[in-house]
Order: sequence, then structure tokens, then C-alpha cells
Amino acid sequence: MRFVPKTKIVFILCFIFVILLICFYLYSVYSNQSSKINAVKCNQKYGLCPAASCIPNPTDSTQAYCSCDVVNGVNYSLGNDSCEKVKGYTSKNGQEVIYSTFSPIIQSMGYKKTNCPPQDINLNCMNKICSVNPNDPSNAICVCDVSDNQGLDWLTFNKNKTPTTCNYQSGASAQDYKTINSFIDSNSK
Repeated sequence: MRFVPKTKIVFILCFIFVILLICFYLYSVYSNQSSKINAVKCNQKYGLCPAASCIPNPTDSTQAYCSCDVVNGVNYSLGNDSCEKVKGYTSKNGQEVIYSTFSPIIQSMGYKKTNCPPQDINLNCMNKICSVNPNDPSNAICVCDVSDNQGLDWLTFNKNKTPTTCNYQSGASAQDYKTINSFIDSNSK
């Protein structure tokens, strides 16, 4: 039987300990990143834009004006960590201002999910500023950004029993839609 020096045993044990620490650190970093979704659940007035028809901004090709429903209640903001950041207010000139977020309530309002091709213009309305129509408080005009679909399909919502449209409509990538729905499912209680 061969004798292993005490220093080698200590070295091997230290090496194993360091490897275990590295594995634990990598696991904790990975699990925190994969479970952390930058989203927030709010309960306030908001613009519901996933089915919004939009028109291009004549002075800025990166933006469009979208007509969105004004809703009060539970809503979800993706890419945000505070309801305060999307809380409505009254401007200095008395105009009511809200922000556009998302709620699955859209499906109970008579809209269906529609898959769209990458060549149609997809508009990102998430967390965008909106001006409530003073003559029709159920409607707001929101300033949305043209999205780069990166050659991928995306989705929007269309009114049931109406022709399906995609071009110049507010929508989301399939990944963003999946992310917000995962957040909604985990925060629906």
C-alpha cells in the first residue's frame, strides 16, 4: 500500500472545494438571470394597444401614431420594474396622459391573436406615452416606435370577424409575447 503525502491530500481537497464553489456560483448566477423577468404588474389606467391600427409619423419614419383603447385595471409592463414609471398624469395644459401596457383582457374584448410576416410594419407600443382623447375618453393616441423584426414573424391582435391586418399595427415578437404571458401566469394570483 502506497502512502499519499499529507500536502497532496490537502491540495486535492482544496481543489475540489474550489471547483464546487465555482459550480455553485455559476448555478446561482444562471438561475437568477433565467428566472428574472423585467416586468411589473400594475392596477391603473392605461392604453391597450396590441390591436391598434397606426399611421406613420410624417416627420419621423421611426415612429407612428396609434389609436388605442383606454382601460382601467390590471395591466402588465414588460421591460419595466415600477408602476410609477407608467403611471398616468395630467399635463401642465390639462391634457390627460397615460402609458400603453398590456393586458390579456384584450381577448375578452373580442380580439384574436394574429401571426404576422416580418415584412409588415410592426409597431412597439409597450410603455409609450399616450394622450387621452378629450372628446372620447375611451380612446388615446399613443406614439409608438417602428420595430426591427430581424426577419422574424411577429404577432398582433385583430377584431373577431373582421379582415386580418398586420401592416402598421402594434404588435410584439413571439419571444416578448411568451415572456409577458409567463410573467402574467406567475403573477395572476
